[in-house]
Amino acid sequence: MMKSEICKNESIFIVDDEPVNLTLLEKTLRSQGYKDLTLIDDPRKVLTEYQTSRPDLILLDINMPHLDGYQVMAQLHSLNDPLLPPIVILTAQHDKESLLRALTNGARDYITKPFDLNELLIRVRNMLEAHMAHRLLYDHNHVLEDLVTQRTAELRNALKQKEHQATHDQLTGLPNRMLLEDRLDHAISLAQRANTLVVVLLLDLDRFKNVNDGYGHALGDELLCMVAARLKITVRQSDTVARLGGDEFIITLTDVANIDSVQTIIANTLKALAKPYPLRGRNFNLTASIGVSIYPQDGNDGPTLIRNADVAMYDAKTQGNHFSYYSEKMNHHVMTVLEIENDLHQAIDHNELCLHYQPKIDLSTGRLAGCEALLRWNHPKRGMVSPGMFIPIAEQTGLIVAIGAWVLDQACRQSLIWRAQGQPPVRIAVNLSARQFRQGDLVATVGAVLERHGLDPALLELELTESMIMDNPTGASQTLQELKSLGVSLSLDDFGTGYSSLNYLRRFPVDSLKIDQSFIRDVITDPSGASVVASIIDIAHNLKLTAIAEGVETQQQLDFLIARNCDAVQGYLFSKPLPARDFAGLLNQEQFFKTQ
Repeated sequence: MMKSEICKNESIFIVDDEPVNLTLLEKTLRSQGYKDLTLIDDPRKVLTEYQTSRPDLILLDINMPHLDGYQVMAQLHSLNDPLLPPIVILTAQHDKESLLRALTNGARDYITKPFDLNELLIRVRNMLEAHMAHRLLYDHNHVLEDLVTQRTAELRNALKQKEHQATHDQLTGLPNRMLLEDRLDHAISLAQRANTLVVVLLLDLDRFKNVNDGYGHALGDELLCMVAARLKITVRQSDTVARLGGDEFIITLTDVANIDSVQTIIANTLKALAKPYPLRGRNFNLTASIGVSIYPQDGNDGPTLIRNADVAMYDAKTQGNHFSYYSEKMNHHVMTVLEIENDLHQAIDHNELCLHYQPKIDLSTGRLAGCEALLRWNHPKRGMVSPGMFIPIAEQTGLIVAIGAWVLDQACRQSLIWRAQGQPPVRIAVNLSARQFRQGDLVATVGAVLERHGLDPALLELELTESMIMDNPTGASQTLQELKSLGVSLSLDDFGTGYSSLNYLRRFPVDSLKIDQSFIRDVITDPSGASVVASIIDIAHNLKLTAIAEGVETQQQLDFLIARNCDAVQGYLFSKPLPARDFAGLLNQEQFFKTQ
């Protein structure tokens, strides 16, 4: 039995207070073989009828006495039914605001009055097929690919449907890249003659991967269809909304007179997308990042405009729920970032990474108290790449996990090398990244490195930022306890720049607080900055922790910290970070400054 025949055995509610509309819809559907129709002329009966006999589709009028369509939808969504059928709104209102309101209140589609009966039948069939697929997916997720294949096979019966497949996205029904580029080329040709603008908006949903990972691709696909429906009603009929794939969409605005109108469309688009999406008994919230390119200033052909909009979107993505206009400077930056990302993949294998070491000085004795291992990248062509450039890229791409493991291993190895050379033991501090800390195997990784090198755990210190552990204080506390049980020291880096709760701080098994250099920089010139530093030192001592100041560069800063009973410091006043062989010369230095 074909799917279209199965659909005609499904149940349909028709809700409208106008008898003439009920009669017309019933006659039309029955003429096409739909048998199980329930006609409801009083919207107050919908909820009871729904609970008695679950339909597979609801055709719902908006303007009715007693209850309007929005209130009926609210009642149905309050049931939190994961198999709630699609709701198609019947409305004589053609304005975009009304249609958007219907979609944001849970409607899956709309049909305007007076009815186009061919359009009505197509939408009824499509909604029933979609609901059938959802029911099967709900019970049998493992047959998703088979259902999609069968449904695609939703479309090969007629030549017109085949042509539609070739030019449209199968999930959302939007134009695909091929049709988009054809329309974009046509729009550019018209703009050349009319001396107008063509604008390309490349839109990427923020953190949509979390939806797919957390709720499954079937639900994610339904959300993408709802996004597509909203995008269609935010633009003019002459504009094109297309889906590139995944969670990327493109809007092309044709015959644009000036840039001001573009900003209005962008603002309306972001606003429409940010409204909640009611689906399967709950509300989902989505935001988007938009990159903007404009003909003729940003390109003379479709592929160039799309590529440059993608570059601008990459920039907007750094903020989220934001938009950015393309610029040549931005393109240069993105290309540099991409090149660095590509080269970073090979940096470990090609021995381009190295560690430099900066001493920590005990203020009570003036002697060496330890050192911090700092990552450096000696690029074969770029030379020394700034950590501020490549470490954020490593974080974003996940490469920081492998790099962090290498740093940990290299620091422990260097500690043993210095001992073999007859140098005194020195505690080395290693920075952990947020991704490393969230990895479930961090404790095992640290333990394995210590065991592999046979290093005394007391000679290893791990530095974490306060924002890193405050993302999940309970989970962080457990991880810190497990790390502490290995015998290593723990230091809270950049203290004062985040949002630590003292209530949590006293529960974390850390050994020291590192005062961020942004506070140290102004201790002599800014009384408020000096007060903050003094307060952090007091907090550390009251919690029985060591206070360490980083970024000490002047004698006046050092004198201030000594007077405030800070325990240790590091900074350029004593030494910049040095390669391992140069740092070895500091290990036997008797004192770095004379104490009182």
